[in-house]
Amino acid sequence: MPSVVIPAYNESAGIERCLRSVLSQGVADLAVVVVANACRDDTAARARAVPVPAGATVLVLDIPEGGKTNALNTGERALRDAGRDSFPRLFLDGDIELGPNALAPVFAAAAVPTPVVVSAEAEFETSGCSLPVKLFYAAERFNPYHFESAPNGSGTYCVNAAGRARWGEFPAVRPDQRAAGGTFGAVVRALSLRPHLWPALVVWTWFKLLERLDRRRVARLSGADRWQQDRSSRG
Repeated sequence: MPSVVIPAYNESAGIERCLRSVLSQGVADLAVVVVANACRDDTAARARAVPVPAGATVLVLDIPEGGKTNALNTGERALRDAGRDSFPRLFLDGDIELGPNALAPVFAAAAVPTPVVVSAEAEFETSGCSLPVKLFYAAERFNPYHFESAPNGSGTYCVNAAGRARWGEFPAVRPDQRAAGGTFGAVVRALSLRPHLWPALVVWTWFKLLERLDRRRVARLSGADRWQQDRSSRG
């Protein structure tokens, strides 16, 4: 009995696509929980409006507390309370739309007795984006965060029961704890050897510096975990 946890913050533009893409996979006895956290839009209402096929269960929570890790923990607690603490379990950001037949191989790869995390490899589609966004992602392709340093799958990863048993609740993360030094240096080193990508490096560095300043500001004002969003993909 697979399960899916979808944390969502102000995802009214994409949550329906995300949820529909999950429910259209044809996975039997699927349990899905959407956790709209501290949303200032109608993310929860849009999620509740998505038709649920026979055999699937969808829970939509609308909570006032923000923070992605809090949303993940809330979603998992909701599954346990509903008697659906089942695996393999996919964690999926609310702005991601799965392609056809994407879940079956992911769940199959997680169907082993040993602890395992299955994550996607990032692929950036920027054909409809502005030039600054295209330049940013031309550099972001060299960020090891997406490929080496964490099983994050850029917001899509799956664990089996043995893998999930290796930790308790997701730990809270303060904005000033999201260290970027290692990835920053890796991107700079990679692009310094590619002169044709130096404009991309300039744009990427500028936005990363702005992001870091914003994290410090949030940490100073509230110390709370705050979602970082690429608004170019929403609309």
